Amino acid sequence: CLLAQIVDAPEQRVGSYSLVTAESREVLPDPTAVIEEPLQRLVTESFFSWAQKAPLQTAVCQGEHSWTYEQLAERTDAIGRILKHTELKTGDVVAVHGRRSLGLIASMLGTLVSGGVLLLIDHQLPDLRKRLMLKEGRARRLLLVGADGKDWLDAGQAIESFSIEAMTGAIIDSESSLNLKTASLPKVLPEYPAYIFFTSGTTGTPKAVLGCHKG
Repeated sequence: CLLAQIVDAPEQRVGSYSLVTAESREVLPDPTAVIEEPLQRLVTESFFSWAQKAPLQTAVCQGEHSWTYEQLAERTDAIGRILKHTELKTGDVVAVHGRRSLGLIASMLGTLVSGGVLLLIDHQLPDLRKRLMLKEGRARRLLLVGADGKDWLDAGQAIESFSIEAMTGAIIDSESSLNLKTASLPKVLPEYPAYIFFTSGTTGTPKAVLGCHKG
């Protein structure tokens, strides 16, 4: 079919020839037709739904420590509400820095349910790389999980930070002084931005990539 078209009209551009025969054209789908996008359940919805169905089931464990789904949901809800209490807007970037721990998981989920955009920073990265991620990601809040501290932060960079206990998920010196019920969690929509990750930077400056909740 392709060769016949070329022989019949050899002067035409290559892009004008077709690989589709008359017979196959009738059965192939229309490539210009709009396909309805299936609705996928969001991570935040799935998590809270499971916490309601199986609150006493183990959700996460580390060594001898473990949390049920009910406990993880409580910590997630508290962290999310505290972020909203700081007037965090939907789409604002929240950096989460710390070692692997129960508090790190709660901080990640808390960021997602608050409508914030999660920027996870590995504590083992060089300080320069951490500062670059905060700057390029335009982080507005920083959750410091564990006792690593924030010596790596640029003194000239204005960012509101909170310290979180690694094993309890409690926000140090903040939670007891706030009325968490006054800060309601937003409804997260599929098209809202959810997370930022960075390329390796092996060919130059690392580039930030933004993903959304439906992804």
